[in-house]
Amino acid sequence: MTMKRQIAKSAYLFFLLSIISGCHSVPPDNVDFAQINNIKELEGVYNNYGEGKPNTRFVYLSQLIWQKEEGLNHFLIQSVDIKMVNDKTLLIRGLAENGSIIKEEAFIEGKDFELAAGLISLPGNCGFPYPIVGISYENSELGIDMKNDGKCKTRTTSAGLLALAIPLILIETEEFRFLRMKK
Repeated sequence: MTMKRQIAKSAYLFFLLSIISGCHSVPPDNVDFAQINNIKELEGVYNNYGEGKPNTRFVYLSQLIWQKEEGLNHFLIQSVDIKMVNDKTLLIRGLAENGSIIKEEAFIEGKDFELAAGLISLPGNCGFPYPIVGISYENSELGIDMKNDGKCKTRTTSAGLLALAIPLILIETEEFRFLRMKK
């Protein structure tokens, strides 16, 4: 048997014997994404704290926007102000409770984010999920929902070994709502 065939057979066996698990969590009164045709539709001030399924992890809108920003205290950001500068650029400000600017940055479509199928796709992240020995990939989509609030859908796919013996594939989808405070 060739090495290539042996690897293919092993991979097939791995997936056949794997425990495949998935879950989907959504906030109460969840509604679908609305179709965004122009980034101007995103303009507004949003609550930074995301509403998700009760008793699950929480997420800040600023964490999704400034994923790679080390040292930024997302807890201090109370709201996120989004303004369109031109047809390809959004100016996003993280605001404290008193209205002072904690973080401000311009994001350019095609460079910092992609608008596809009416949603903003953010760059994905790879990682090493605990307690699995393996790898995971997470990607997020942002937009507005049918109630005109901000919405995020995050998908995480992980594959590896649990307790170094049990093949495991996890697929998790979480949705969060960010209340629009004003347009």
